[in-house]
Amino acid sequence: MNRWTVLFLVALLCATVVLGCSGKSSITDPVTPDLSASVDPASNSQTHLWGYYDVIIDIETQTVEVVSDRTVMFTANVVQFLNGSPVNLSFNILDTPIGPDYIDVNIDVTIRHPFPGMPGYNGYDVRGVFIGDASGSLNYNGDCEYAVHGTDQFMAENDGYTRWFNPDEFTNPGLFGYTPGMFESAGFNGDATINPYRYFADGLGTNADVFQFLINTNEDGVFSSGSVNTRNYYLRFPNSKGVAYGYAVTANWVSEFPLDHPANAPEALACDCTQTPDVYYIDGTTNGGDIVLDFSLFGWHDNPSDIYIESNVLTTAYQLNTTEIIPVGGNDVFSTWHVEVPADNVGGLEGNEYWVIAEYDDLDYENEYGILNTAAPDLVAAFFRFDLFVLDVLPCTDPILDHMDPATGYIDGALDDAEIIGDEFEAGSDLACYLTDGVTTVPGTDVTWVDAQTVTADFDFGAAGADVGWYDLYFTDGDGCEVVLEDALEVMEVDWPIEVASGNNYHVSKFIEDSNGVYHIMSSYDVNPTSGPWQMHWFHSEDGGLTWTAEGNIWPVGSAYGTCSTTGHLLAADDNGGVYFVTGGSSYRSYLCYLDTDSLGEPSTWETTDWSSKAITYYSGRAPVYWALEVSPDGAIFCYARHYSWPVYNRYIYATSWANIPPTGSGMTFPSYIAGLGSIQEQLSSAARGIVWNPDTETFFLAIGGRWNNYYCGAYVLEYNPTGNTFTYRSSFEFLFSSVSGLGWYNDIYYGDLTIDSNDNIHWVYVTTWPNPPTMPYTRQKNEFVMNYGTNQSGSWVEEEPINDPSTTYRFPNVLNYPDPRNYYRPGYINLVVNSNDDLIMTWKKCNNDPEFMASVNDTSGGSFPDPSVLMDTTGDQVIYQGPQGEAVGTSGEVALTFTGLPYVGAPGRGALYFVITDGETPFD
Repeated sequence: MNRWTVLFLVALLCATVVLGCSGKSSITDPVTPDLSASVDPASNSQTHLWGYYDVIIDIETQTVEVVSDRTVMFTANVVQFLNGSPVNLSFNILDTPIGPDYIDVNIDVTIRHPFPGMPGYNGYDVRGVFIGDASGSLNYNGDCEYAVHGTDQFMAENDGYTRWFNPDEFTNPGLFGYTPGMFESAGFNGDATINPYRYFADGLGTNADVFQFLINTNEDGVFSSGSVNTRNYYLRFPNSKGVAYGYAVTANWVSEFPLDHPANAPEALACDCTQTPDVYYIDGTTNGGDIVLDFSLFGWHDNPSDIYIESNVLTTAYQLNTTEIIPVGGNDVFSTWHVEVPADNVGGLEGNEYWVIAEYDDLDYENEYGILNTAAPDLVAAFFRFDLFVLDVLPCTDPILDHMDPATGYIDGALDDAEIIGDEFEAGSDLACYLTDGVTTVPGTDVTWVDAQTVTADFDFGAAGADVGWYDLYFTDGDGCEVVLEDALEVMEVDWPIEVASGNNYHVSKFIEDSNGVYHIMSSYDVNPTSGPWQMHWFHSEDGGLTWTAEGNIWPVGSAYGTCSTTGHLLAADDNGGVYFVTGGSSYRSYLCYLDTDSLGEPSTWETTDWSSKAITYYSGRAPVYWALEVSPDGAIFCYARHYSWPVYNRYIYATSWANIPPTGSGMTFPSYIAGLGSIQEQLSSAARGIVWNPDTETFFLAIGGRWNNYYCGAYVLEYNPTGNTFTYRSSFEFLFSSVSGLGWYNDIYYGDLTIDSNDNIHWVYVTTWPNPPTMPYTRQKNEFVMNYGTNQSGSWVEEEPINDPSTTYRFPNVLNYPDPRNYYRPGYINLVVNSNDDLIMTWKKCNNDPEFMASVNDTSGGSFPDPSVLMDTTGDQVIYQGPQGEAVGTSGEVALTFTGLPYVGAPGRGALYFVITDGETPFD
């Protein structure tokens, strides 16, 4: 019969010492406890024996006998905890595999709390400690001796190691020491001073992970009165040792008073650790690397004052420095650290391990009764032991992936020499990469190392059958290291921009998305650049903007070759499938056209004859040239038409629906006087849509420009309220020259735009000339062109006039006196929208002398006043002739735009028609 002798020591330790507490742990008199007052569990530690047993295991019969050893049972126990009853400690043998030179014992240990209904005796952080022999000692402290695997009794799958109540250092029998039992295996005297334990608590499963349990429990690690808890032990006994070991149980407790509960242990109780393989061993001369660890320690109160890493691959214990000791993560019950320790003593591939040691500088193993133990006065520490994985090849150095250039591809296209940008790239035979969306893999071919920051590769999306979406980049460095860059590249259905109509002579184009997701473009076309006439060409998408119908000539009165507006036409849409188009024509009239898309079939069947038209404004002898148009979601229409610069000539209409507009009309006269503003002498509408509907106020906001009261020249915002048919002045950029009457006449206001964000705030931008001041007509054309921004986002109307970019990027100096420098240096075709991300996106053409596509993005969601210098950033270099014009589309922050390209050589100034979808930040070619 082999015998297992179990020393059942229960130590009720103090609750965790809080960070910042001073002094060492102390012990109160266990014989005559002070029951008159509560004891602070954070500063008063009490350690008591609960009971002592011999546990005898018969390997042959697979039975366990528990015998109460009353010769060593103490009487100084405050609670007489286990009270000598063997039923409070039980064992269940699961298996006893026998090896060539060892016996394994797989056993469940169950502890029953003997006092049901007495919560004053709840224990906390109960640990069942396996005590064996020691053949190794730590460099951290030579007195910390531990069992060596293969030589000594060994416990696998433990929850940690503790020094408390080992029989070699706590030698005084009884209350504060280890007392051997009468049934102890002959000759056994476990001399390990740090020993492994299993943690016992209510709700903790037999084989559960203690770290995950502790970071998620709401029960303070309690072992409550009357409860029964079981934990599994897997033990290995070398034949040279026999099946013999000691067993102690420690628990934390202060008193039975409610204020002293819970009373948790002061040191760390569990550790979760991840090793990144980097230590390697090739042979005796080729070895090294770093012990790379990310570990978390669970503790109820303090973080340790010091942390050490101990390993057989280190010549000395490594103490974390002042930077490393600062946690990199965690919460109020656990903290996480990262450390990389150079391995300087790697001797082979097998049998390697490391320890994480957490030390506390305000706790030691002394007691205030002077009962000696040789562990004192060392500081209390928690010990956690792990296997160390050692590579049999040289480790790789992970490269750093930053981005790909370009970051977009197309399903039917390919990329040659796409750049992978990052750092620490290594050349070598393992260099490889591929893109995948989890379904389709696009291999990288001709992968070439350029330098430590750049690798190039080819990707054929068409050959791989790639679908639209985001693709992750899987990259293998030249030394074999594999890393992943998520969302490295987006595959789209088509390359941007699309050439919607080839050839030449396309003039300013306008764009709108209808409520069914169909895109519409209207563009005027010069049939004969030398003699006219103009046509209006309509294009619409058939599949989300990727395929366009052939150009369709459209004219609101039925003539495909009548005279139409060259620049001022506009588009709008409602939420009921209606698309609206306004332009001018013969007989000095404006025409509003309507397409009811909900009444039609598939877009591929739509014809120009599906449009209806009505004449809406008229003034004899004055042809309309510019408009502002907006339609509310429910179909209410507001349209402004400029027939000439004086107010009496200008017209507007408002109707609650298309059906309520009469077949022919001249519109209402635009007011020549606005309260709060004064007498208006000229209006210039936006070249974009120019009006926005505000659902909050159920009114229209109109951006126009002009002169008023003879002395002012500026751009201003008006609010039109259909109820009462009233206009209200809201904001303006204005210049006053009071010293010389009439000078305001000679400052110029040019086209801008306005838009509305999701919080119903108005944003607007206008181009003006910067006054010197001028002294006569046309000298104003020597002035600088500047961009001006205004908003009511801050709660009141605010303007920046002008935006004064220190780099002068958005101030355009005129250097020519004549001919008119406005033909060369004026920014134009300003288009302002708010996308689905509440970004304010402005696109424009820089100027005729430098015809680049420009874009700016500014976040409006924070409710703060946008920074004009941010608003005016240049992000594109697409060369254009006219445009861009467009609207925000989709739910991913995109903006769809149309523009015309540079004309062919010898043409009078118009080119092909293009369509693009962009985020406003990524340039397109």
